[in-house]
Amino acid sequence: MAAKQAKEVLIVVLKHNKFNLRKSGVFIENLVDDKGKPYRPGHFEFSLGYSDPNAGAIEYWGMYSVSALTGDVWETHTCENFSFPELQRVQREIMTITKKTFDSERVARRGFGCTD
Repeated sequence: MAAKQAKEVLIVVLKHNKFNLRKSGVFIENLVDDKGKPYRPGHFEFSLGYSDPNAGAIEYWGMYSVSALTGDVWETHTCENFSFPELQRVQREIMTITKKTFDSERVARRGFGCTD
């Protein structure tokens, strides 16, 4: 899965959690290193926030990790893992292609401080 598809998976989660992504100033930023690569191989990380043009300030609403191998989505500051029918359907499609499972992700989750 590429960053674009990972962002689409994240959007499924954000919409499910009632974030208004159409609000002016709301952004999803793909977090990458100086070479444009993900910080953690196999995972795309994104920040979700709101840039208030009137206040000249940015409010961050969350930091998310999306597995390229399973579509597993975590809020990395709170370690909240998301699971609901629409997301599970997308994840099954991804895992059918990659032949990976959530169990194969345990070590990676520990890498950003989250455990089962």
